[in-house]
Amino acid sequence: MPPWADDFVTSAGRLVEVRGQRAACGYVVLGLVFTHGVLRLSSDPDTDEIVVEPHESTTSGLADVSSDEPLRAGIGKVIEYAWWMTNHRGFDDAFQVRLVNLDDRSEAARQFEVAASVIHVRSVAE
Repeated sequence: MPPWADDFVTSAGRLVEVRGQRAACGYVVLGLVFTHGVLRLSSDPDTDEIVVEPHESTTSGLADVSSDEPLRAGIGKVIEYAWWMTNHRGFDDAFQVRLVNLDDRSEAARQFEVAASVIHVRSVAE
């Protein structure tokens, strides 16, 4: 886990918006916009691994994709857990977050997996 992860996860606040650049079957880049920072997801063009980086704000030029399925279920929730996933060949090609609503404890777990330089978003649990 990167050194910034613990601090970002505990201080990010609520997910207020998701911005991104759509591809034919996924996204080229996503910006998960929280009240206290942005988590930017992209792919490494050389290894096809997922790149997850915190930013203060890096969503200019990206469309609002908050209403896209399955992204919309995370709006208003905070990060409860985050995972980086390594496949059987040793590549870090996926990232997963469990988002939770602090008022009613409802969850939205989402997995972001890179394949062919495109980010595919999957619902893991509701």
